[in-house]
Amino acid sequence: MTEKTKLADKIRALFAKARHELTGEAEARAFEAKANDLMAKHMIEMAEITGRVDGHEFVGRLYYHGPTGPRGVRLSALMGSIARPHGVHHMVTSMTWGFKVPASWNLVESGEVVKKGRYSLLYGRAEIVEGVIALFERLSIDALAGASDVKGYDAADTKRMRNNFLDSYGDAVEGRLMKLNRARDEETEGRFLPVLRSDRERAAEIAPNGSRGSGYSSWGGGHAEGAAAGGRANLAGRSMPNARRALNA
Repeated sequence: MTEKTKLADKIRALFAKARHELTGEAEARAFEAKANDLMAKHMIEMAEITGRVDGHEFVGRLYYHGPTGPRGVRLSALMGSIARPHGVHHMVTSMTWGFKVPASWNLVESGEVVKKGRYSLLYGRAEIVEGVIALFERLSIDALAGASDVKGYDAADTKRMRNNFLDSYGDAVEGRLMKLNRARDEETEGRFLPVLRSDRERAAEIAPNGSRGSGYSSWGGGHAEGAAAGGRANLAGRSMPNARRALNA
């Protein structure tokens, strides 16, 4: 982490304290004054603090997948499979009860106290992050419904096969999105979330270091069924109606 990045984190933390509901008016003014003094002294632009570049806002979002466990792992992996092809930086973390999201994570939810479980951290252009979440919410319903139809020879085998289904479903979806990313022909133009290659570096800049997350496929059945379901999943549902306008704004 560079010295300037450390300073930016400190300034974000000061602004977060100033906006906190328990901070008094006088304290808030003092926090803001200190933040502004640091920005002026070290010639740091507000765009470097807010993540707004060329009129576009880059944000960090926190998404809860449920209790920590195999299902949460698979769902966070699916989120990553959808996020990466769209230039959204994706990371995963597990949090304990009462954890307070630090300002240094540069998340919209910084300062909030969260519940225990598995989370995705998403960083990218605000409109695209919204679209990725919307697409995930639709595809996760499809994936979980498909996995519930898979049956093994006993309870343990069924659980393993369903986990394998979800892993392969996510792999298939990511492969299709990556292929569309490369093609971008007239037939598909405008039907899918926009792929913003140039945004990836900026998205990674505002994200802390951490794990990108993945499932952990095991031996046994379920893979073929998951791959087939991911291969036919509807990726063109216009989950973000203003996607093209967001891209060209």
